Amino acid sequence: MKTCLQMKASLENVTNLVPTGDDFRWYLKFKCNNCGEESDKWIYLSLEEKFPMKGSKGEAHLVSKCKMCSRDCSVGNGQRVITHIIPEMITQYTSDDSNSFKTICGFDCRGVSVIDFSPRV
Repeated sequence: MKTCLQMKASLENVTNLVPTGDDFRWYLKFKCNNCGEESDKWIYLSLEEKFPMKGSKGEAHLVSKCKMCSRDCSVGNGQRVITHIIPEMITQYTSDDSNSFKTICGFDCRGVSVIDFSPRV
């Protein structure tokens, strides 16, 4: 399932907000699509960090298991589970976008839904 992360901000004395580099950390909270359990802690993922997916030759930016139902979930780039941060959807939020919603990143998730985002550094 593709999820677009949108933001809306009022920029004063700021020309743009942009995630810098492949090491930029996207802090997110997730909800399990199987049992509905929501993560209580912030989980980060970045383009530069990839983890092997169990039972697959593929890699993912995030691989986790639901605490309630033990279902494997992933956000990443793999052969068996085709999910990932969508790099071409990462964009900056400029002063021209001020006070309106704009997509700043896209995620392709399998087994989870993004429910919250925490902008950091």
